[in-house]
Amino acid sequence: MNKRVKFLAAALVCCNLVTTTALADDLSDAKEKSESIQSQIKSDKEKVEELNKNREVLLSDMDALDKELDTVYGQINELNSQISQSNKKIEELETREVELQNALESDKEVMGKRYRALYKSNGVGYLELLIESDSFGDFLQRLDTVVVMANHNNDVIAEYGKLQQELTANIKESNDEKAILEESKKTLDVNLADIENKKAAKKDLMRQAEEDLDEAEKLLAANEAEFDQVLASIKSLEEEANRPSRGNGSTSTGSESTGSTTVSKDGMYSITGTRYSITSPYGPRYSPISGKSEFHNGIDIGAPYGAPVYSLKDGVVTYSGVMSGYGNVVVVNHGDISTLYAHNSSLSVSVGQTVSGGQQIANVGATGWATGPHIHFEVIIDGSRVDSAPYYF
Repeated sequence: MNKRVKFLAAALVCCNLVTTTALADDLSDAKEKSESIQSQIKSDKEKVEELNKNREVLLSDMDALDKELDTVYGQINELNSQISQSNKKIEELETREVELQNALESDKEVMGKRYRALYKSNGVGYLELLIESDSFGDFLQRLDTVVVMANHNNDVIAEYGKLQQELTANIKESNDEKAILEESKKTLDVNLADIENKKAAKKDLMRQAEEDLDEAEKLLAANEAEFDQVLASIKSLEEEANRPSRGNGSTSTGSESTGSTTVSKDGMYSITGTRYSITSPYGPRYSPISGKSEFHNGIDIGAPYGAPVYSLKDGVVTYSGVMSGYGNVVVVNHGDISTLYAHNSSLSVSVGQTVSGGQQIANVGATGWATGPHIHFEVIIDGSRVDSAPYYF
């Protein structure tokens, strides 16, 4: 009977060990997968950010092309107005030229009648008309008449010639001006067509950019959803691993423990109990929220949603509540340093409370400016924030 009991006990221990090993493997695989997805999410966000920047550049380019189009359209309208004025001026000058020719023809006709009247006087010409004068006074009068008629005819012809020359010069000048304007308009028409072609090409690029951005955002959303599922799986596996029924019920590891964390040789405790990856280190970076350059005052630890957060050392809680951008925050004064724990889903302590190193003070969350569940951990010495990575283990 004793042998049978021992056998059953041994079998139970072996079964428990196999189950525990399988659970550890599953948990390790899940954490490895979460890190892989986190890396992919980071890559997806960078791609979305790059596509958004590209989209903004295209929008800026299209806006600049619209302004160019407005300028060219304005110049074309101005040239069309000037060409219209030149056409009107040319038409007026040509009309004036016709009127001048008609006036000259009219004067020629009048003078012709006068000359014909003189020739009809006894069939004599100018010379005979003068010779047949009755007296010297009559001669002078007839001579004056002939001179006046001749001078008037010469004056009319000279005036016509002058006006004709002036009109011809003005018409040529107007035609030259019109030709220059039309040539300028041709150049602007070419520029207009070039700008419209560029804008059409930018529109095609914009459509493609919108499609790429939409696809990238869908991929990011899908990876984030999968990441949430993996986190939930990790949480479930961790809860399963922490159940007392696992193993032989002993939690002794040969080192002093408080709560769920193990004290290190220098008196500090792991703030997560289980080591998680640092997803964003201390120092300069591009904000995952705004996309702008900033200085990161702490480290981000990619712990699963709801996981416990422990105090680094013994101390007194100096802040417990909501802080702008940080969400739910706990600050603990340890005497030599202070520590800050942000983005928690819930808080377990209140201001003025004394806490022990390794005591749970909050649960991991994504409150405030956060893209997913994690702990933002800061270490403050003499009012200045220092790299908190050495304090996380």
